[in-house]
Amino acid sequence: MLYLFYCLLPVKRNWFNNQKTDLGFGCVAAFEIGVFQFIMEEIWKCVVGYEGLYEVSNLGNVRSLDRVTTVTNRGNSFSKKFKGMDLKTGLDTYGYPSLGLSFDGNRKTVLVHRLVADAFIPNPENKKEVNHINGIKTDNRIENLEWVTASENTRHAFKTGLAKVLKGAENKRTKSISQFTKDGIWVKDWKGGGPELLNAGFDNSNILKTIKGKFKHAYGFIWKFTEK
Repeated sequence: MLYLFYCLLPVKRNWFNNQKTDLGFGCVAAFEIGVFQFIMEEIWKCVVGYEGLYEVSNLGNVRSLDRVTTVTNRGNSFSKKFKGMDLKTGLDTYGYPSLGLSFDGNRKTVLVHRLVADAFIPNPENKKEVNHINGIKTDNRIENLEWVTASENTRHAFKTGLAKVLKGAENKRTKSISQFTKDGIWVKDWKGGGPELLNAGFDNSNILKTIKGKFKHAYGFIWKFTEK
């Protein structure tokens, strides 16, 4: 009841985009900080491949289960009981929540969103990747996850702004191109490479053919990749 009362508190303007809203301040704030998760039913299922050892929930939480394991110490073997507990996650290089799971003495780092998808979301088309629908990598509720192909995942990343097309000098893999007269006199370095040349009215394909030796020159000039 406390959460419902909080969500109904009136406000004339929300703090996030400075626009008028008919929603109570509580609804806006609660949504932003995930308060609604407290009133959602949390459902647990076995982690695929780690049945009897770990469980994952529809909210993206992971826990270990009570278990008895045989431990060997200095040649002596004995049974040891481990109590289950909620597991903490860290972020991998790309910002996705991950954690280590152990089985038969082997420890493997896994991504939480894949654990949720494997346990809760059907994948009849056998798609290989899991997408965060709202673009938030730490939001691993089943409502925010879907199975996708690699191309679908890439398109979604560009659509949501998680990835962007790097053009010209922004792209570290773009090679600069140097322009010379037919007598070998340097004219200009095009640091953005192909895109900048195209914007200047040059056909990039003809210039690349000149660089590769298929043409002697293009547009009255000699072209080469810029030497470092």
